[in-house]
Amino acid sequence: MVTPELVKLGIPPLDDLLGGVPRGYLIMVHGPSGSGKTELVFQFLLGGVRRGEKAVVILTVGSARSVLRSMGLMGVDVRRYVEEGLLKVVEVSSPFDEEELRAGFYEFMNVIEETGAKRIAVDSVDPFFRVLGVPEAMEMVIGVLRSKVEETGAVALLTSTTALPQTYAEVATYCHGVLRMEWSPIERERRIVVEKMRGVEPRAFSVQFQMKPGAGIVRVEMGPPLTARRCLTTGVEGLDRLLGGGLPAGSVNLVWGDPGSGRTALGVWFAVKHASSGVGSCIISLTDPVEDLRDVVRAFGHDPEAIGVGLHHVSPEEAQDIPDLMRGCTAVFIDGLEVLQACMETYDLYKFQREVQKAAKSSGAVVLESCAPPTFSRSSWVLASLADALIELKIEERDHRIVRTIRVLKTKFRPAEEVVGVLEVRPSGLEVIF
Repeated sequence: MVTPELVKLGIPPLDDLLGGVPRGYLIMVHGPSGSGKTELVFQFLLGGVRRGEKAVVILTVGSARSVLRSMGLMGVDVRRYVEEGLLKVVEVSSPFDEEELRAGFYEFMNVIEETGAKRIAVDSVDPFFRVLGVPEAMEMVIGVLRSKVEETGAVALLTSTTALPQTYAEVATYCHGVLRMEWSPIERERRIVVEKMRGVEPRAFSVQFQMKPGAGIVRVEMGPPLTARRCLTTGVEGLDRLLGGGLPAGSVNLVWGDPGSGRTALGVWFAVKHASSGVGSCIISLTDPVEDLRDVVRAFGHDPEAIGVGLHHVSPEEAQDIPDLMRGCTAVFIDGLEVLQACMETYDLYKFQREVQKAAKSSGAVVLESCAPPTFSRSSWVLASLADALIELKIEERDHRIVRTIRVLKTKFRPAEEVVGVLEVRPSGLEVIF
């Protein structure tokens, strides 16, 4: 078996985690505005340029002049490499114009061909998906770039601010690697999470970093190693397998799906399974009254009072009380976050999720949240981006019958199986069939 050549990305925190990535890799980098995606891209490009490799980047959401000025303020002299011809910058003047986008991408691919570039970047792919639509953007941009890097042995980075939720599954499945950039303006923390890196075993799955003038992205501290995190079972053996062993202590996880897809049943079963084993558990619903929650628990053959599971109905106005209701619980299910999406401003929803995360991390609890299928909106992106694990439920037709399918789109701390299972909901419990 031939061992692939590993390429250092030129970003110390990632090189510490990964040891490098194989040539011919296409890697998506997603995260909120201000998380450091553009800085990471240019540090990656310059990591090759300083060793004599040619590099090409296409800018779709910022002018070359403003980006080069911003990098200059960070103490990184990008302009010199552009003037020397080692770094080529292709600029799209209007990211909302289809002709401009197509022309810019064709120029970008021609420059790659002419220079033989070994480091390639698209900052960002979002305009292609917004203007061209998902199918054409996947074919014209993602498919073409993957073929090019595999053919030439180059490494390419794609950035996205809105890859979640509409395009995330498509792009992440097609890319060899996926990195998530986290940025909390409240805690002033930045973190890189390795969600996927095919054929590479990371030393850890996340690392905290900071951006220093003249040095770029540097490591603050290593994230917790895989073996350091205790996991809690979901109560469904097949789902635990998809998640790589269960849900880590101190995590907040999201399951989304249509009405009838089984998302409420999954969350209730998670809480009931642990409550019946003597583990502190609670169910908090933004949609259903307490009496309805009792009926759902009884449908699984348990008396809620006998097993001691806490049942709460919370109105949107009382959402700030949810972290307090979690106290003393190890397994927590919060149902119906689509209600908060409809009532809250995006930043208020972000602050709510951060409070839930703080409560979970401080107590070591595992939180499972549910919401309706995502929309291409900031609130959907906030929920999905902050989630430690993302589980998708769908209602589909297979072999002339309707089934519920379940898929893990991402996990933060451990690799997950890229498999779609069928979720069976029975009075005796839930089962995932492959």
